[in-house]
Amino acid sequence: MGENKEHRLQWHPAFYASLQIELADEAEYLEFECEHMLSSKPMQLDVLIIKKDCEHKIRKNIGQNFRRYNIIEYKSPEDYFSIDDFYKVYGYTCFYKSDTRKVNEISADELTISLISNHFPREMVKYLQEKGRTVSGQCEGIYLISDDEFIIQLIVTTQLSETDNLWLKNLTNDLRE
Repeated sequence: MGENKEHRLQWHPAFYASLQIELADEAEYLEFECEHMLSSKPMQLDVLIIKKDCEHKIRKNIGQNFRRYNIIEYKSPEDYFSIDDFYKVYGYTCFYKSDTRKVNEISADELTISLISNHFPREMVKYLQEKGRTVSGQCEGIYLISDDEFIIQLIVTTQLSETDNLWLKNLTNDLRE
């Protein structure tokens, strides 16, 4: 029996070698890594909320900005959001958008990012503002980060209304009866 398996040319090793040859004159200033792993642990979203009916407007304050696909990242009471955390979640959102069967199956305007923390991340907000984004309060404890492709909200649980958000507000280390 003849072998009918298609032999696929492996382009990445050839591409990697070509780059090294092209940049050989500068090689002492460069470090090359082929197929560098991006993460030491598997990528996973803290929470993904998918709206079943895109036309339905969520009334709850924390969900009023939701679109169809909503990426949620939560920091525990001891933790805080750094700019690297912001970019990690942003990257996960881009990856989620692109990891589909068809090109642009998930449109960017169907995605939101929610960053939820007990603490207002001053350094992260300052950095984002320096990069041209606007951070503005929408309501108690909820801030919008504007001038971006995605809708991004920052939720500071300690600033939320106890009557509207009792459960999130009480995710603290000093819970009382």
